[in-house]
Amino acid sequence: MFNVRTLLSKLAVLTVFAAGSLAAHAEGVLQSTLSPCPAGGAGTNIGDVNACGLSWTLDSGRAQLTSDGKIQVKVKGLLINDPTRPDLVGTTAGVTKVYATLICGANGNRAAVASTGLSSLSSAGDALIQGKVTLPADCVAPAIVVRESDFPAQGWLAVTGF
Repeated sequence: MFNVRTLLSKLAVLTVFAAGSLAAHAEGVLQSTLSPCPAGGAGTNIGDVNACGLSWTLDSGRAQLTSDGKIQVKVKGLLINDPTRPDLVGTTAGVTKVYATLICGANGNRAAVASTGLSSLSSAGDALIQGKVTLPADCVAPAIVVRESDFPAQGWLAVTGF
């Protein structure tokens, strides 16, 4: 015999499980503030990502990576702060486009695994980077770097957890 109450209670349970599954799918994998490439950062490669050529400063920056691969990075005031180049201090030194790269691995085994598309960097050093990447199944010690695209080195300018 068909029981409407049993059917409704089973549907309610399935709805709760489905909602929980969708919420879990978009949980944060990484949420962090950003640190700028430091003075003398020219030798500070992160995995296979080149370091900046000059030191940078950052008023504020946050990065978020969700379990479904969404990356969002916000930077404000990402500007050159290198005393060896006083002519460039307080500018973006010609950098107009930035992107985010996900780095996985620990110790000497760090490598770039995915990157977002390009976003504009304003002359004030502000940018919003949003994209979706495919996450590897075994991303140990994830980090996100903000990279410039205007010069061949495509070095990192800011990083999470530094």
